[in-house]
Amino acid sequence: MKTVFKSLLVAFALTTAYTVDAKTTAPSIDDVVVKKTEASYQVAIYPTANYDVLNVIVEKPATKVLQIRVVDNKGNELAAQSLNRKSGTYRVKFNLQQVTDGQYKVEVNDGQTTNTYPFTVSTKAPVVERTISLQ
Repeated sequence: MKTVFKSLLVAFALTTAYTVDAKTTAPSIDDVVVKKTEASYQVAIYPTANYDVLNVIVEKPATKVLQIRVVDNKGNELAAQSLNRKSGTYRVKFNLQQVTDGQYKVEVNDGQTTNTYPFTVSTKAPVVERTISLQ
């Protein structure tokens, strides 16, 4: 279990080291979470290198059915995924390409408790490039 989360931390470090081309506008996810919950499962959340997809990795024991949801700040469900009763590590991807800038959260529910992981999607303004031409 520790090895999986060490690998996730390395993946996160590599993901956040990625630089977006200054000529494009790309959404960025400010809050990235890797933590053990009070529940019997562990959750890691991180964006892909181009910030279009939010990865949610859950390591869980057997007999627990988990619901993973992405909701906006008004509580509207944008996406949901259910994980079966088998134990193991599951990776769920949520496409954020069409999501507008704002506050969102990932909710993980095991039937008894709901853990919430907030994140922000924001679009960076493009950098204006200046050139000098000698004549």
